[in-house]
Amino acid sequence: MGPLRAHYEDLMSHPDRIEEILQEGARKARAVATPFILELRQAVGLRSLATSRTATSSQPAKKEKSAGKSARYVTFRDEVGQFRFRLLAQDGAELFSSIAFADPKLAGAAMHGLQQAGAQASIKLEGAVGLLIVQGEQVIAKAPDSASSEQREQLIAALTLAMQPSDVA
Repeated sequence: MGPLRAHYEDLMSHPDRIEEILQEGARKARAVATPFILELRQAVGLRSLATSRTATSSQPAKKEKSAGKSARYVTFRDEVGQFRFRLLAQDGAELFSSIAFADPKLAGAAMHGLQQAGAQASIKLEGAVGLLIVQGEQVIAKAPDSASSEQREQLIAALTLAMQPSDVA
């Protein structure tokens, strides 16, 4: 009987050792995968519900985390498979969500255009409390209606801060 066959026979006669080996492998894999998955989820704009519950329960930790963050655009596919993007404020609050685009390149071009133009060229008031995000004459997004004109002014201030033109080429 060869050494490989003997090792196989030994493992088969001790299933608890097989379980230990599998559990140790799972621990090692988790140690490598967990930080990567967290980074990946953050990059694509997905957050763990457990993480958001923990963050809301400890206010100081949330302030420390958001201190280094800046506003960002996040792309995603909606429930019918169309491409959209949203602008998230520094604290993670959604400022607006775009219209649906059939082509991801069109969504990316619209997002890039907003990054270049900034808030002054992109915000259009609608009624007493409404707000549109436009490129030229095309409506790219409709911000949620504010409860009052004061809240709309606060939203405009947040958008102005978040949509500062970038030097993205």
